[in-house]
Amino acid sequence: MRKGYQFALENGRPEPNGIRLSATQPYFFAYENGQAAHHWMHVMRVFAFRVAAILAALVAASVNASAAVGASRDSATIRVEVIDGLTQETVSARLQVTDTSGRAHIPASALAIPSDCGHWSLEGKFRPVRYTGDAGSILAAMPHSVFNPFVRKEQFYTAGRSTLDLPAGSYELVASRGPLFYPASAQIELGSSQTKSVRLVLRPLKAQLPQGWYSGDAHLHAPRLMPELDQALVEIMRAENLNVAMALQIGRADTPATSPQSRYGSASAFQSGDYLIVSGQENLRTHLLGHTLTYGGKRLYHDPDSYLLYWKAWEEARRDGAINGIAHFGHLLFPSVPDPVVPILASRQAIDFIEVLQFNRAEYRTWYDLLNLGLRVIPTAGSDFPCQRGTIPGRERLFARVDGPLSADNWLEAIRAGRVFVTTGPLLDFRVSGKGAGEEVQVFPNDPVRIQGVVYFQ
Repeated sequence: MRKGYQFALENGRPEPNGIRLSATQPYFFAYENGQAAHHWMHVMRVFAFRVAAILAALVAASVNASAAVGASRDSATIRVEVIDGLTQETVSARLQVTDTSGRAHIPASALAIPSDCGHWSLEGKFRPVRYTGDAGSILAAMPHSVFNPFVRKEQFYTAGRSTLDLPAGSYELVASRGPLFYPASAQIELGSSQTKSVRLVLRPLKAQLPQGWYSGDAHLHAPRLMPELDQALVEIMRAENLNVAMALQIGRADTPATSPQSRYGSASAFQSGDYLIVSGQENLRTHLLGHTLTYGGKRLYHDPDSYLLYWKAWEEARRDGAINGIAHFGHLLFPSVPDPVVPILASRQAIDFIEVLQFNRAEYRTWYDLLNLGLRVIPTAGSDFPCQRGTIPGRERLFARVDGPLSADNWLEAIRAGRVFVTTGPLLDFRVSGKGAGEEVQVFPNDPVRIQGVVYFQ
């Protein structure tokens, strides 16, 4: 593929004029190593990743500088404990600690956040992360904070107790634990060399969903190479009160190994009580046709020689008991136009589900088009963490009503049956003529239809 762009660096730093983009052609489609690319879209994607990397470095530098200031000036100590208001037990949570200037403080004890979205080289090449060393060294290299776009602050995860050494001054503390708990906050004044303890009590919503409903993030990316990484991810799930994480391996025709999963489907299940991790794949993904998802497959369905023939891999996955769907609302390229693969797969009645809630917005247009064709397609949701700056695990959630105990197979069957709803917070109990989500209602002319709904929210 002829290079239509370049990034210029001098001694490891951008040129004085910044990043230089030069186009040899204003518009073209190109194909290289099995990967389709739209020239200008690719250029802008690379540019966006570079900007995001620079911003992330600045945030990290700010956080590190904050810690250094705390060590150099008259310091004080806060000991924080987060409590479940119902059980009175210490619980994991997401914490925000800010001073009067609005600067966030992240302790060295913040939990590592297993996550992987690969990286783009300065030449515009997508590269998977290569993992070496033991679990400790891998986790040490992972992020230890997340940027919350709602409050525009850096936050961190705690297993329930955290100690922060800070400069003397005033601080605000906020603890969160998903949509089933009200956030808890406190203001504290720290004198020089003073140590104070703070208990943040998270009150659960008075109204809870009926038994059998579990929340999940059906689209996040975390490597699963050893049990220690799974356990670390479960701690993040506890902090978000997120029951299920669908950890998706990212595929491309040339590099299908980003966010690697060691197993797939029910064989990949890692469970600790009511917290379950299951591996899937965001494979068969090109900017030419769109991105797709597979849940419940027994292996990575990847053939570079027929990569653009999405339906071939989907047929194999379906024979293995998997379900297949469309990512990112079904219109990755243009907001008002379905991805080219949507009508291709719809004509084969091959689409089981479509993501309708992501990136803090809901998009139903393509889903409604599929429903209007008489196709039964299930709505799903997921955060795409960490591949979008300003997202947190479980921000967009899929709630599914599971028959029997929570397991990988029962979770998959709940989605397949359509016993689901998607949300960024409000909880929904909705019935039509006494039937719940996933059930069918037969309506004849002049028949009355009774609709009942209850919404719970913070």
